[in-house]
Amino acid sequence: MKFMTLMRKELREILPWILFAAIAFLAIGFFNITLLGHNPGYNWQYSGFEPGLDVDMHQLLSTSVLGINSVWLFLISIAFGLAIGIRQFWVPFFKKTWAFEFHRSINRRTILTTKLSAGIIAFLLALGTIWTFFYIYSSRPDFSMVPPSIRNFLEGWIFITIGFLAYLATALTALSRTHWYTTKAFGFPFAIIILTITFSQWKLSQALITIIIGIVLLLSQIIYTFLNREF
Repeated sequence: MKFMTLMRKELREILPWILFAAIAFLAIGFFNITLLGHNPGYNWQYSGFEPGLDVDMHQLLSTSVLGINSVWLFLISIAFGLAIGIRQFWVPFFKKTWAFEFHRSINRRTILTTKLSAGIIAFLLALGTIWTFFYIYSSRPDFSMVPPSIRNFLEGWIFITIGFLAYLATALTALSRTHWYTTKAFGFPFAIIILTITFSQWKLSQALITIIIGIVLLLSQIIYTFLNREF
């Protein structure tokens, strides 16, 4: 009961950002996908393919109807992660409300679990469901000659996890007790390093493993700092 009460509180506080990210991505993405899907030039590039002709995979994947949307997903996901990270972990410092949250008969682990769970739900609602909708919508046989590949779809989910990585980096920076001129902002350079390694990978499995390692390391630091620091 207490967990659900806290969950409703967290979701209510970040709901404006969920709606903003979802509406922005839906509007921009639907405009792009409709424009490209009805562009004669998009299907024309595949008109020269004949039955029995050997086609290189890169020729099919060079232009995807989801390509432009994946760029927007990457940008919006990072911005969304920064926004809800600030709302959940920075704003309580500015408003001095941490003491109010801790004075109730709820342990710190439950509070942190609720915040992180709300963050995951926010990413799924604001970006994950819409990205899945775009993939299903553009995969219809009557939409284009060459539908987006499963790789395009999975790349989008990797971009969403990158946004979650930015969210965790924001949270860790807020909770860190060190000074700005030392290691307080460690989360952001670390996230950038993970991002650089991720984009250097060709295989999606390797990129995903890199992000998971980054998320686990940031989470471990967040949990330790949150449970042991003085607010």
